[in-house]
Amino acid sequence: MLLKLQISFSSAVFLAILCAFAGQAAYLTKFPGDLTDTLCPLYWPTFVVAVAAAVIASQAMMISGAFAFISQSLTLGCFPRVNIAHTSAKYEGQV
Repeated sequence: MLLKLQISFSSAVFLAILCAFAGQAAYLTKFPGDLTDTLCPLYWPTFVVAVAAAVIASQAMMISGAFAFISQSLTLGCFPRVNIAHTSAKYEGQV
């Protein structure tokens, strides 16, 4: 399943994003005066999505860091026994 997702992203989504950015860059190269008209309507929605993505990523990093810290502490015997339930048999780090 993961391999199919990686292949589909690499072949479809990445190429679509690359073509969109190349088209926008070509337009702005030909008409440099339209820079404010082209990017201004998308600034705030993009800013909100970027902030939301940063918040979600920071929470994911915090959870991963806490898991790694507790796992290492358990291995060294510095932390009381805790039952860790892995949600995936294939990927050990998923809790």
